[in-house]
Amino acid sequence: MSLSLQQIPFELWRRKSERKGIRPQFNPVFTSYIGVENQGKYNDVLATIYSKIQADPHHTIFFDGEILLDVDFDFINAIKNELANMDVTQLSKQDITLFENSDLNHVFLNAFEYVVNLAIRQEKFLNDSVKNNFICKLLLYAHLYIQNLDYSELDFHANHCFYYGDISRHDIYFLMLLFIMGFDVVYINPLRECEYWKEIDSDKLCRKHKNSQILPIQSFLQRASEGHIIEENRSITLELEEQIEKELFSNSGIYRPWQFRNGTTSPIFFNGTLIDLEQNWKVPAKLRQGFKTQGKTVYVPTFFFDIEGEYKNSDEYANLIKTCIEHPNSLFLSSTANFNLISPGVEESDKFQLTFCQLSNGKFDIEEIMKLPFYRYSSYNDETEKFILSKINETIDDHRFFKKPISSKEEILDFAMMILMLDKKIIRTIDSFDFTNDIPKLVIFLEEEEQISKRQAYLIAYLNKIGFDIVIFSPAGLSNLNSYIQSDYFNSIRLDKINYERRLSDLKYKQRKQNFFSKFFS
Repeated sequence: MSLSLQQIPFELWRRKSERKGIRPQFNPVFTSYIGVENQGKYNDVLATIYSKIQADPHHTIFFDGEILLDVDFDFINAIKNELANMDVTQLSKQDITLFENSDLNHVFLNAFEYVVNLAIRQEKFLNDSVKNNFICKLLLYAHLYIQNLDYSELDFHANHCFYYGDISRHDIYFLMLLFIMGFDVVYINPLRECEYWKEIDSDKLCRKHKNSQILPIQSFLQRASEGHIIEENRSITLELEEQIEKELFSNSGIYRPWQFRNGTTSPIFFNGTLIDLEQNWKVPAKLRQGFKTQGKTVYVPTFFFDIEGEYKNSDEYANLIKTCIEHPNSLFLSSTANFNLISPGVEESDKFQLTFCQLSNGKFDIEEIMKLPFYRYSSYNDETEKFILSKINETIDDHRFFKKPISSKEEILDFAMMILMLDKKIIRTIDSFDFTNDIPKLVIFLEEEEQISKRQAYLIAYLNKIGFDIVIFSPAGLSNLNSYIQSDYFNSIRLDKINYERRLSDLKYKQRKQNFFSKFFS
């Protein structure tokens, strides 16, 4: 797992031997930090990083929104004259000297050659003049910003580069060059990720650390000036423990409990059959086909079934339902008349207050929601709160999932209010969801000719975003789910026969015990 942005100033200025820990060799950092983990502390984190940069100007370079060029025409003309006679795809073999230390110069030329060849493939320059201008630009960057840094302690300490804000294509290549040279490279953008970064970085040199919250970019220096420096004194025991955890529990297939507590989920639709459902229903996320983790995100393979009709043998049908509901993490609902799992007490004034938390793009400022007087989830861990609230924005933002996206201001507010009023049982189920282990489940039985409403479909979509397995039993085949949710996102299966009069009480199976929700469907 990558370091959080708050850990960066306390990690990057340590000796290489300490940072390496139990690994056989030291690896520099190349991470893009997109979004914000904690809005209240963000300026403090930037202030802390900036204090480290100011204290170490001989080993650190910093860019706030752009790489400024102080044009040196003599340098540019000299380079252009040389390039006319060079094979630019073999720059490591050319007579280019930027650093007096031959070993360092060789490292630079190898990195430079990699980046130039990558750019030739990715940028498809119109002609040699455009290509040579790009090469000159990179060399000028190197001449202005890294040629005069201190490299005398490279065996003990890494040099660093920080870039904040939106970034151009050419500047990405320069960051890649620095990383290949052995620099720690940290890219920070509190608002959005760069749309062409993934295309350029085809070898995936950079690790993305994406958070669910956002803030306006502003400028780094402005934000840092408004923050307070964070002081931290870390024990040797804690550092050793973190190193061991990093080695044992990162990309190893072994996961410690609550390893991703401050992370998030991304559901992967498990497109399968009823046999897959029965065989994998009780299987934890980490053992399901397609499971993976990337940074702080856990990709959870989830079932989403709309089962129409029933088997000719009603006992077989009852046993299928029993298999689904007899799981400790299953929430079982029947009778759409009592489907509403929203706590009472929603006032029109509450919805009015919520409007002040809405951003211009329709999504919500999570930190502002947490300040509302009617907000009910403050007793839970901060990570749980942010996870629950961030999924509101994710659901609103997913225009592919719905037949008709949640787009009008009224619909968005109603949806957000519904999630803010969820029954305690659902919130507890979400709070107890350890993303790599047992998956929470929602099982719905629609009696007779009952249907799913739009409001219910929105709630189902939200729980799907959380990472719930979802199974809807509709003996009459009239769930109406496909009126709201695109058919690509769930399995629709029709069994042997349709029964328009089926009630749950007619089926011969025994419930495990009466649970919390029985009062909603009795």
